[in-house]
Amino acid sequence: MVNFLISLFSLLFIITTCSNGASLEDVLNKLENDLKTKKSETIIQKDLKTLQEVKKTLPVNYIPEINYLMKKEIEKIPESGITNKKKELLISSIIYNSSIGVMFLIVVFTLTFFFQQVNTRHRNILSVFSIFLSSISVIYKPFFFFLVGTAIVFNLRLRKPVFTIFLMLFSVISLLSQNIYNNASAYVSSYSTLYKEKIERDGYVPYYLIDKVFSDSKKETVEKIINQLAVGNFENIKVLKNIAENSNNEELKIAALNGLGYFYFMKGDYEKAEKYFLKANGLSKSPIPEINLYFTYSATLQVDKAAKMMEKLKRNEQIVIPDKPVPLLIHLQPRPLETKVAWNTIIALSVGLLLAYILVSKIPFEYGFFNRSFRKIPGIGFYINNGVAFFILIFIVFLVTNYIVVGKLLC
Repeated sequence: MVNFLISLFSLLFIITTCSNGASLEDVLNKLENDLKTKKSETIIQKDLKTLQEVKKTLPVNYIPEINYLMKKEIEKIPESGITNKKKELLISSIIYNSSIGVMFLIVVFTLTFFFQQVNTRHRNILSVFSIFLSSISVIYKPFFFFLVGTAIVFNLRLRKPVFTIFLMLFSVISLLSQNIYNNASAYVSSYSTLYKEKIERDGYVPYYLIDKVFSDSKKETVEKIINQLAVGNFENIKVLKNIAENSNNEELKIAALNGLGYFYFMKGDYEKAEKYFLKANGLSKSPIPEINLYFTYSATLQVDKAAKMMEKLKRNEQIVIPDKPVPLLIHLQPRPLETKVAWNTIIALSVGLLLAYILVSKIPFEYGFFNRSFRKIPGIGFYINNGVAFFILIFIVFLVTNYIVVGKLLC
C-alpha cells in the first residue's frame, strides 16, 4: 500500500511540477501591466489562472499581491499573528488606561486626605499641592507610579487597608497590561515580525523587507536569492553555489545547500538534489532537508528510502508535511525581538513605597480633621467612607469608555 501511494505521489509530482517556465514575478508583472493598460477581462482572467498554476509548482502558499492589484479579494488570505497581536494591543490598552484612571482618583483622594490628618498648620497647602502633583503626574508615568507607591503606604497609615489592597491589585494589573502592550506594539511595528509572518504564511517576502531586516550584506544576498528561488527565479544560482562551497557561516551554508538541492530538484536533476539535501541535513536541525529528501526519494521511486524517511518524520508530531510535492526552502531568521519590561515604572513604584514608609514614621498625625472645602471634591466622600464599590463601578465605566474610544483608534 505504501509503495502504491509513493508511486502515485511520484506521478502527482510530475504532473504538478510541469511549469510554463515563467516565474511568479513575471506573471505578477504581466497582470499589473495588463491592468494598467486596461486589457480585456479575458486576458486578466487568464493572468489570474496562470498565477494559480505557477503557484502550484512553487513553495508559495498565498499571493496577497493579487488582492492588492485587483482591489478586491481574489486570494483568500488567512489572518496572521500580527492580527492577534493587534487584539492584544487593544485589550491591554483598555485595561491599562482604565486601571490608571481608577488609581489616579484613589491617589488624589489618598494624598488629599492624608495631608489633612498631618498635625501642622500647613495641612491645607500640602493637600492642595498633593492634588497639583497628582494632576501633573499623568504626564510622566514613572512619577505617577511613585505617587501610587506612596498612596499604598499612606492608606495603611490612614487605617484604610482595603484601598492599600485595591491599589496594589491595580498596580499589578496596570504593570502587566503595560508590558503586554509594549511587547505587542514592538511586535506589530517590527519589520522582522512582518518578514517572519510573511515567510510562514506566504512562503516568500517583498525584497524591501529583506533590506530592512538584514544589515549583514551576506545574509541579505543569500535571503534574496532564496526568495528568488521561492518565486521561480533561478538567475543567481552561481552565487549560491559559491556561498555553499566557501562560507564559514553555518546558517548561510545550510540555506545555500538546501537552496541548491531545491534548484536541482526543480530542474529534474534528482541525483544532485539528493546530494545537496543530504549535505544540508547533515548540518541542519531543521526538518526541512528531511522533508525535501522524502520528496526526492518519492520522485525517483526510491520507495524504501521514502518510506523510512516518512516514518522518521511522523515521529515528530510538530512536523507538517506540505500537501504540494514541492521542496521547501530554508529562509534566514531575523534577530528575535527582545522582551520589554517597564523597569522604570517598577523602580518608581518601589521608591515610592520605601520613601512613604520612612515618611509616615516621622509625621505627627491628628486623626479626624478634614477641611470642609475639600469635601466638595467629587467622589472623595466614597473614599473617606471606604466605598470600594464606587471605584469598582468607575473602573467598569472606564473599561466601556476606553473600549469605545481606543477601539476606534486601533481598529
